Amino acid sequence: MPLASQLAHHTISNTALPYDVSGNPTNVEPVYVGGQNILTSYKEFAERRPGFDAFESAVTTFTGDIRRLFVWQRWGADFYAMLNEVTATQSIVYKFQIGTDTSFSSIFTSSSNEPFDFVVSNNHVFFGNATDMQKWDATTVTNWGITSPAAAPSVALNGAGALSLTSGRTYVVTYGNSSTGHQSSPSPISASSGSFTNDSVDLGLTASTDTQVDEIHVYGTTDGGGGIFFEITGSPFANATATINDATEDVDLSSTVSPTPLFNDPPPAAKGFVWYANRIWMIVDNKVHYTGWEEIVTGVEEESLPSGRDGNFWAIDSEATGLGVSEDGVLVFRGGRIYKIEGDSQDTFRLTKFVDRLGCRERAAISSYGRLTAWLDSSDSVWVTDGFQVDELSIPIRPDLNGIDHSKASLAFHADGEFRWLCLLDGEDSRIRVYDLQLEQWMPPWTVGGR
Repeated sequence: MPLASQLAHHTISNTALPYDVSGNPTNVEPVYVGGQNILTSYKEFAERRPGFDAFESAVTTFTGDIRRLFVWQRWGADFYAMLNEVTATQSIVYKFQIGTDTSFSSIFTSSSNEPFDFVVSNNHVFFGNATDMQKWDATTVTNWGITSPAAAPSVALNGAGALSLTSGRTYVVTYGNSSTGHQSSPSPISASSGSFTNDSVDLGLTASTDTQVDEIHVYGTTDGGGGIFFEITGSPFANATATINDATEDVDLSSTVSPTPLFNDPPPAAKGFVWYANRIWMIVDNKVHYTGWEEIVTGVEEESLPSGRDGNFWAIDSEATGLGVSEDGVLVFRGGRIYKIEGDSQDTFRLTKFVDRLGCRERAAISSYGRLTAWLDSSDSVWVTDGFQVDELSIPIRPDLNGIDHSKASLAFHADGEFRWLCLLDGEDSRIRVYDLQLEQWMPPWTVGGR
């Protein structure tokens, strides 16, 4: 037993000690090397972690795993929580209006068991799981975007009228939603009406089966013109399979022009959504797609994604696993590399390699706050970047993260009146690992549902 003269006594006045299980033998500063459910903060003392009030007054019973929880606000201050439950055969989206609803209620069910991702734009929440692409306006779930008519309208002379065309007129039609103002990409171009005198043109329209579509817009060229289609008199028409008549003089054609072909196509079946530069970005295999903005002349930008070989996408060398947002671009993650799409318009977007040998396997483990983006790296570590430099946060807790199940992990920033945290949910270990952004240190882990 050592003599009293050989002992050194320490008085710890600040018990908000960092949690460090890295086992550094030269570190003489006091740290927590074990324990759980401890809160440390700028108050400079340790206390029991906080509890949380029940979210629902009537608790919903879920039979599957809860994979996503997303909160958003409608214009007018209504807040909604969106929840995604995944079973062996389904992925179910629930809604909960905060302050009004007593429990969650389901609004959409997918036959795929892939988790849904959510993003907010234009007073809607958009969600998709690489199979089903939907939007919700707090009342009705509808398809994200509108598929264009498959065939051109049929054209025939009516036999009566006062319209005369020297060369003839061609037509395209689009499907529309009068509530949102969105229109599909145009149909193929019709046959020409040909030259005629004192007649009119009958057009055969085919109704859309999409329940959100309630109108059909009809556009025609000027006499002998091509390339630009102007809306005819009487358009839009009801969404019905019917024959309508066009007797519009060139001078009476509307100044409203048809959407550019392929530009108003609905987004592909995608996932991993983020919002940047007035666009919604998403991933499909090794491609990053993004919705339109300045290139959309008619329709709703968030529901329009120019397609085709010259469409709105970038391709990388391997599967894209997630997206993040930095101050000046979109971070594109794959398993062992991160790319960056810089710029703020079609003319300035460019793809560059951001960093090698870092990456992410689980898109739910990427989160942004202010100018920071954090992620659970493929190397079982937590990193953060401002879009220019990268730093590891997890050195003190590397042993705890060794072998973490990425498929059951998620990452989120938390900010309230007192605290600024980065929270890593380790679903396999039933732990929440909390990093204090103000103290720049980890706390002992919290049990999920901890006391």
